[in-house]
Amino acid sequence: SYYYDADAIREPHVTFSDKSQMKGGRGHFGRRGGTPEVGKNGGDNNLHDGRWDQAFHPLGRNKRTVWSIPLSKFRGAHFAVFPESLVRTCLLAACPEDGLVLDPFLGSGTTAIVAKKLGRRYLGIDCSEEYCALAKERIASVSVQQQKKLALDP
Repeated sequence: SYYYDADAIREPHVTFSDKSQMKGGRGHFGRRGGTPEVGKNGGDNNLHDGRWDQAFHPLGRNKRTVWSIPLSKFRGAHFAVFPESLVRTCLLAACPEDGLVLDPFLGSGTTAIVAKKLGRRYLGIDCSEEYCALAKERIASVSVQQQKKLALDP
């Protein structure tokens, strides 16, 4: 079955001000300032009383399509270790708590590490015995305290 939890990865809304208010009116959607029309189509009458914040989800905006994620450092033998924050976002959105995560290219084990920290089960596959040993060592180093801390971090 399909699973996606948009609320788990929502971002805060931007701050609202008078400049973020857009005025309504036929033919004037999206323009700042008033409209020449009067009556039911004039000024703010067509758009949430001129307040855009009333149109937004109370838990925050949807995750953007471009993510800024800082690189992480790893001095191990694997050449392509990616940041835990990248994996965390994907797992929070795509796997329920106690769900199973499959990583067919386990490498250094970052996906399994984050899955373990978030309370997800994991299964990793890699064609390199050396990388499997590296991943196993890294996964075993995750403590219960780290699991609880990451699960509570926003």
